Amino acid sequence: MSPRWVVPVNLPQFLIVIAVAMLAFVVVPVAYVVWARIVGLEPKLAQWWTDQSRLLTMPAGLAIGAVLGVSIRFLPTMTAGLAAIVLLATSTFAGLLLFEFYTERSTKE
Repeated sequence: MSPRWVVPVNLPQFLIVIAVAMLAFVVVPVAYVVWARIVGLEPKLAQWWTDQSRLLTMPAGLAIGAVLGVSIRFLPTMTAGLAAIVLLATSTFAGLLLFEFYTERSTKE
């Protein structure tokens, strides 16, 4: 008998959610860098992140993945989980671009 804290997982739904999350959060940084270059900005945040050591980036990535993985378990349906992932990814993209526009504008003034 499994412990009470183990939650049964529907494997096909779990794999769909993981695939959408991976696609969403792989596409966002790529789109951010490409779009920043198209509009003539330097992606400063991406450059800063790549300059950091793995001692910072690995725990940060694991923590973000753990928070997303745990939080998606509390959503009522898989559709709500997928919508939340896509909404978070698009909000992250918009936030990154607004940050770049703000830093570009503040350095020119």
